[in-house]
This record gives sequence, C-alpha cells and structure tokens, in this order.
Amino acid sequence: MKKLRIVTAHLTVLLGIVHVSCAPLFYHGLTLSALWYVGAGLALVFLGFMNVLLPSVEPKCATFAGAIVANAVALAFAGALAWVLRSPPALIAVVLTAILFVGALQRPARVAAGAGKGQS
Repeated sequence: MKKLRIVTAHLTVLLGIVHVSCAPLFYHGLTLSALWYVGAGLALVFLGFMNVLLPSVEPKCATFAGAIVANAVALAFAGALAWVLRSPPALIAVVLTAILFVGALQRPARVAAGAGKGQS
C-alpha cells in the first residue's frame, strides 16, 4: 500500500500540473473562470505534495489530521464533480483521491514499527 500511496501522490501532482497547463487551451485570456480552473489544478498539486510528505509526519500531529481531512474533502469534491460531469478525467480524480484518502488512514510503517522501542 505504501508504494501505491506514493505513486498515487505523484500522479496527483502530475494531474494538477497537466490541469494548470491546459488552462490556455480552454480559456482565452485571464478570466475569472480561467483562474478558478488554474486554482483547481494547483489544489491537486498541493494535495499530491502533501501526501508525498505525509509518511514523515507523526500520526499524533495536527498536520497528519489535517492531511486526512484534506484528502476526505478532495474525495468528496471529486465525487461530486464526477457525478455532475460524468467524464473520465473526473473519474480519474475520484480514483486518485480515494487511494490517497485510504492510504492516509493507514498507520505509517515507520511509526508502527517503532511503537515498542524503548520498552524492556
């Protein structure tokens, strides 16, 4: 699951970069709609990077809880988007965010393995 989570996080960053890069193809000029479109792509980039860094965060840290909440919100948003748009890219976003959310709920192996250290 760890490798899947890391690959998915990187794919989410890539999807966000592609999303931002496609803005000039869909929007001509700097419009409010174009900015919202780019913002959604940047949100994917940030979500992906957050999940790349997540294994190094202690589960008791507020950052870890924030990452789980961010993944849950992203999954809910992607699900609503897929429901409304019914398009393959929206379904890809659902799959990626679902993997990120489930992966974030998994206790990091580093922390789980070190839980009993220092006890004799």
